[in-house]
Amino acid sequence: MNVVLEGISLYNIGFTLEETCKLLKIKFGLDVSINTLSNWVKEFAPICRYARMREFGLKLFSPNQVIQSVRLYHRQVFDFLYHRAKIALILQDFKHQKYEPLREFLDIIAVECPHQLFKDGPRISEVKQKFDLSEVIIREKK
Repeated sequence: MNVVLEGISLYNIGFTLEETCKLLKIKFGLDVSINTLSNWVKEFAPICRYARMREFGLKLFSPNQVIQSVRLYHRQVFDFLYHRAKIALILQDFKHQKYEPLREFLDIIAVECPHQLFKDGPRISEVKQKFDLSEVIIREKK
């Protein structure tokens, strides 16, 4: 299943069928035929929603630029990834322009992340605090 998922993902971010098969050979040591990969892509197209935007995303980014990836070294190592092509394509629709600040925020994480906030003080999972519902107003709706 890992080979199938990786193959579909690599193809969808913009690698050709041939390039994807070569990358699968390098990563998994398996010879996946172009025909097999093509069948996987077709079979799972209904649940791979980016597939319909792939050709438009390729006009904006090369396959190596589609996914922004940054490793953040806080108390733990976090891999921060986001799909640059998806957000760029979504923002082309005027009604989604309100999300432009989100794209800007995601773009600057790599260079301007406030790392000190995540290195000092307790982690939220370490804070032992009782959650109190006494002041919560619950309104029933029908």
